[in-house]
Amino acid sequence: MKTDLTGVSECLTHFPGAVLEVTPEGVVSDSNGKLEAHVGAHMVGRPLLELLEDGSRAKWREVVQGPPAAPQRIELAFAEGATYRLRAFVVVPDPSTPGRLWLLEQPAELSEAPVYEEVSALNQELADAHRELARLWEAERTATAAAQAAVRQRDEVLAIVAHDLRNPLNRILMATSVLSDSLAPGADGKPIAILHRAVQGMDRLIRDLLDVSRLEAGGLRLERAAIPVAPLLAELCEQFEDKARSKGVCLQCACATDVDRVVADRGRVLQALSNLVDNGLRLTPAGGAVTVGASRSREYVELAVEDTGPGIPADQLPHLFDRFWQGTRERRGSAGLGLAIVKGIVEAHGGRVFVHSNAGQGTTFRFWIPVAAL
Repeated sequence: MKTDLTGVSECLTHFPGAVLEVTPEGVVSDSNGKLEAHVGAHMVGRPLLELLEDGSRAKWREVVQGPPAAPQRIELAFAEGATYRLRAFVVVPDPSTPGRLWLLEQPAELSEAPVYEEVSALNQELADAHRELARLWEAERTATAAAQAAVRQRDEVLAIVAHDLRNPLNRILMATSVLSDSLAPGADGKPIAILHRAVQGMDRLIRDLLDVSRLEAGGLRLERAAIPVAPLLAELCEQFEDKARSKGVCLQCACATDVDRVVADRGRVLQALSNLVDNGLRLTPAGGAVTVGASRSREYVELAVEDTGPGIPADQLPHLFDRFWQGTRERRGSAGLGLAIVKGIVEAHGGRVFVHSNAGQGTTFRFWIPVAAL
C-alpha cells in the first residue's frame, strides 16, 4: 500500500540515512533504497516482521503495541543483515482513516546525527503539510462539484423557461401584426410598432438562451452544405442596411475573388455574422464604418467583421466569449450571449474565432470555416 502523504522515495532520496515507511498492517510500503542496499533484500511489499530476527520481532511488536509519545530510538537486527540503530515515529495519515503509519529512519553515521535530526523534523512537517493539502484538495473538489451542479441546474431552468415562453410570445407577435394591419387610415401605429419590436427582442433573447443550452449540451445540429459565400454576405448587408443608415454608419461587404464556397450550415453562419455585425453597429458612432469581408486561407475561408468603434480594453479580451459577460458600461446593451453563440457555432463547424482590438482603435473579429471540396 503506497501512501501519498509522506513520499519517502521522492522526498528523501538524498537523505544521508536509510528510511522505511511501514503501514498500520506492518507492511513496508516505501523505501529510499539505502537500507535495502545494506541488508541485500527487497523490502517494499513485505511484512517488516518477516525481515527481522526473532529478538527484534519481539522488540518491534512492543513498539507497535505501545506507540511512544515522542520518537524513540530502537535497535533492530535484520535476518539478512546487521543490526541497525533506527528512530521510529508514528504518523496518522488522515483523521478520518483509522490506524497508524510508521516511519523508521537511520542516519548513515552517528556523526551525522544533527543533520539527521533536522531532516527527521522536516520529514514530519512534510507529512503534516501533505495531510493539509489533501484536506484542502478534497474541500476544493467538493466546492467545484457543487458549483458545477448549480450551473447545470441554472442552465436547465433557463432552457425550460425559454422554451415555455416562446409560445405566448409568438401569439403576441401574431396579434401585433393583426392589429397593425387593421389600423384605420391615419391612425397612430407607433405604440403597436414599439410593442412589436419589444416582443421581437424578447424572442431573440429566448432563442439565444436555447442556443446556448444546446451548445453547452453538445446538441447544436448543423445542416451542412456547400454554400456560396458572396450571396451570403450580400444578404447579410441587406439585412442590416436600414439599421446602419439610421445610425449614420457605413456598412460594407467585400468578398475576395478566390473565395467560392464553404461547407457549413448557412443559417448558423449567417447567425454568427449577424451577431458580430449587430454588435459592431451598436457600438460604432455615427460617421464610422463596419466592414464584412471574406478571404481564402488554405483549406479555410476567413470571415471577418471589422468596426471603427471604441475598441476593447486588453483586460476584457479574455472574457469576451464568456456567457452573460457584458464588459464595461459602454459595451452593455444585451444579455451577453451573442459572442458565446458565435464561438459555439464556429467551433461546431470545426473552425476557430479570433478577436483583435485596441481601446479607441476599433475591433476585428475573424473566424474560419472549411472550404467546400471541389
